[in-house]
Formats: sequence, structure tokens, C-alpha cells
Amino acid sequence: MFHVESRPVAHHAHSYPTSQYDAHIHSQSMPSQVAALNLPRQLQRPAFREVPKDNITAVDPNLMAVPVEYIRQGVQQRGEEFYSTASRALSSSRKQAHISHIPQSEYVRVMGATIPTHIVAVYSSGAHTDKVMLYATHALPLAVACAMLPRLPASHPQPRSDGHAQVPVVSLAVPHADAFEPLHNYILSHNAHNLLACLLNPVARSLGRGSALPSAHTLAGLLAQATLSQGDRMAALMALTRNANMLWRNACSLGVFDREFWTVLDLAWDAILGAMNLVATGRA
Repeated sequence: MFHVESRPVAHHAHSYPTSQYDAHIHSQSMPSQVAALNLPRQLQRPAFREVPKDNITAVDPNLMAVPVEYIRQGVQQRGEEFYSTASRALSSSRKQAHISHIPQSEYVRVMGATIPTHIVAVYSSGAHTDKVMLYATHALPLAVACAMLPRLPASHPQPRSDGHAQVPVVSLAVPHADAFEPLHNYILSHNAHNLLACLLNPVARSLGRGSALPSAHTLAGLLAQATLSQGDRMAALMALTRNANMLWRNACSLGVFDREFWTVLDLAWDAILGAMNLVATGRA
């Protein structure tokens, strides 16, 4: 088993920013009920760093002379292919393992010409847990998206006659293992609408699949209305902030700097804070 510990970035990227970096919601524009929660107005982005080209060429040496941005565009265009083949590669009964019994390799289902190259065994760093989540993945999208992820071991899976292929298992520690799946799904698929639906699950069915994302104002209204059936509306919205925060911490830890990812995360965060404002002031 190959172990990968995602490398930490600056301390403030792993916690809610202090006033030195970002303004908290202590302002006249926010009611006291929301300001008292001490949430940041924005989720701060870590200092940018480019993905190591060596990590990409380790996956495919033929990409040595190809600019990273061009490689990134090609990966994004194949997003549905990467996501579809990876998401169906493991049966539900094989998606968990005990942390002391993580296999060195596993078999994945071959669902097309593009075969997953690895399985990541994901667990929460700093947490005492026995549970490890297993995700079939593709090395190239990970190498292109994650600047803080060390180089993955070589993998060239070959399909067998039974429709399976053997791939190495990589142990990966992230701040919040429970929030790894939506980030991983986005890295593979580059589907902004699905990411937004995950972050704003109560209104997922109202988001549509058009080319343009809804505005934060529109989403805030939808979220506020969606909490009407909740006993504690503010608690329901706070749960969304926790989910977004966990996803944010994982992205910072892995070094995800994808522009569209951050656009969606910022949009969702603005919408949640806006919904809190509407609920706290009795306007929804």
C-alpha cells in the first residue's frame, strides 16, 4: 500500500480565517443572530501554486512537452468519461475498509476503454477512526487538479477476461474524509451543477442544468423557503455551512485551485449566508 499524506498549506487555510485575513459577519448588514455565529464572510483561498509537472508526466510521459493548461482542458473535456468509469468501478460492498486492513491492490470493474488507475483509501487526518472509504479514481485528473498531492505510484491496469483490472491502493489522509466524495466527483467530472447541488442539497432539484448557475440572491431565497419545513431553520442552514467548510478544508489541503470549483463554493457560501439573513430577519 502506498501512503500519501496531503501536505498542509498555511495555517489560516485550514480554519476559519481571522479578521486579519477576512471580515467576519459583524456588520450592520447582518442581524445579530447571524453575526453572533462568527462565520467568515468568505472562505479564504490558499496562496496559489501550480501543480507539479513531474506529477503529470509520471502518469503519462507523453505529456512532457504539453503545457499544463492544455492538459487541464483536455482532462475537463473528458470529465464525464472519467467520472462514469470510476463511479461504477467498485461495488457498494467494497467501498469501505478497516484502517488496519487496507489492501495493497484491488480489482475494479472495467466499464469502458478508460480504466481507473488507482483506488484511494481516504480517512480523516487527526481523527481516531477505524473506517476508511475506498474510491476508484483516475491519476491524471488528480495530478492536474491537486497541487499539494504527492506523486502517485505508477499504474497501468490491464483488463482481465472477467471484466476486472488490478490497481494499486493509495492511502490518503484529508481533514474531513466524509466530505471527500463531492470534491473527488468534481475533480473527475468537472460538473459545476452537481457540485452546487451537493453543497445546497435542500434545493438540489430546483437548480436545473442550464449553462449558467443561479445567482446567490436567487439561491438564498430558495434555501430560506426550503427550511420552512425544518423545526430549527437556522440549525438546518448551519449544517450546510459545516458541509461547505469541510469541503473547503479538503480543497485547501489537496491544493485545488480550479477557478470554477472556487466560483461554485463561493456562490454556495454566499447563498447560505443570504438565507440565514432572510430567516433571521423574518423576510422568508
